Amino acid sequence: MEVVPLDSLPLTDGVVVVRPFAAADAPVVADATRDDEIVRWTLTDEAMPADRIDQWIADAVGDLRDGTTMRLAIVDAAADAPVGQIGIAPDWQHEIGEIFYWMTAAARGRGLTTRAVRLVTAWGLGPLALARVEISVDSRNAPSLAVARAAGFVEEGRLRSAHVFKGERIDTVLFSRLPTDT
Repeated sequence: MEVVPLDSLPLTDGVVVVRPFAAADAPVVADATRDDEIVRWTLTDEAMPADRIDQWIADAVGDLRDGTTMRLAIVDAAADAPVGQIGIAPDWQHEIGEIFYWMTAAARGRGLTTRAVRLVTAWGLGPLALARVEISVDSRNAPSLAVARAAGFVEEGRLRSAHVFKGERIDTVLFSRLPTDT
C-alpha cells in the first residue's frame, strides 16, 4: 500500500505549485545553501557541493515515496521556477505532521511561503489523514512566525528552552491547525 498519496501531487492554488523536487532544481538548492538567512534558521547544510545537492534531491524523492520526511519544491507558478522548499515531517503513529520551509531571497515577501503552507496543511489534513499539523518556530525568527500566523495557524504558546538548535538551547513558538479549524 502506498504510504503517501503521490497522485495528489502537485498541489497548486494557481499562484504557487508544490511538487516533488527534480534534478533540475539543483541550482535553487545550491543557492539556498549559500543564503545566510536560510542557513541561520534551518537545518540546511551550508555551501553544499554539487554531488551532495544531487544526493539531497534524490533523498528528498526517496523520503517522499517512503512517507518519511516529505520535502517538496515551492514553485512560482507565473515564472514556472522553483523558489523554495516546504516539507512535512509526519508522525504516523500519532497522526501529526510538522511543517517546515525556506524561501529564496528573491522570492521573499510575496506571500508564496504562506500559500505553500496553506496547500501543504490542506494536503496533510486531507489526503494524508493527519489529525494535527504543527509548525514549531524559533522565537527569534520573525518572518517565519509571520508565515505561521498568516497561514491561519493557532498559536499555542512559547516553549522555553525547548530545543537544541545548532548547539544552542532555544525557545520555540508552537502553532497548530486541526481539521476543525476554519
